[in-house]
Amino acid sequence: MGADERDSQTHAIIGAAMEVHQVLGHGFLEAVYQQGLAIEFAGRGIPYRKEIDLPVRYKGTMLDCSYRADFVCFESVIVELKALSALGGAEEAQVINYLKATGFERALLLNFGRPSLEFERYVFSPRSVQIGVICGLICFFRRSEFGGFERAVGALLKLLDTVLGR
Repeated sequence: MGADERDSQTHAIIGAAMEVHQVLGHGFLEAVYQQGLAIEFAGRGIPYRKEIDLPVRYKGTMLDCSYRADFVCFESVIVELKALSALGGAEEAQVINYLKATGFERALLLNFGRPSLEFERYVFSPRSVQIGVICGLICFFRRSEFGGFERAVGALLKLLDTVLGR
C-alpha cells in the first residue's frame, strides 16, 4: 500500500468527521459524535470497527490489560474521539502511547468540542524512532568535546544509511 493510498484513508476519515461536526455542531458528549461517525463511516463505505479492545505489548509480552479504541478504520488507523474545549498534551500523549503499545503506525485524534472540528494526524513507526535517535546522537556528538568526533559521527551516519536502506 503506497503513501498516497494511506493518505487518502485518513482524508476520508477526516472528511466523515467534518460532516458529523457540520451536522451536529459542538457541545454534545463524545458518545453522540461516536454514533454519528459510525453512521457516516457506513454511508461512505469506510471500513471500521467500533470500541475494540486492542492488545498492549510490553517488551514483546502481551499484557492482560488492553486499550479500547473508539474506532479502528481500514484495519490500520486508530481513531480517538474527544469532545473537549481544547486539546492538550495529555490527549496527544495518549494517542502516541496507543501507537507505541499496539504497534499501529497511524492514528487520528478528532476533537468535536470546538466550533470547528480539530484533528491531528499521527504517524509512528519503529523506523522513525530509530532515525530520530540516530539524528539526536549525531547532534550530541557534534556539540560535545567527545574524543574521536569524526569516527563517532561517521559510524552514526553509516548506521543511519543502514536504517534508511541506502
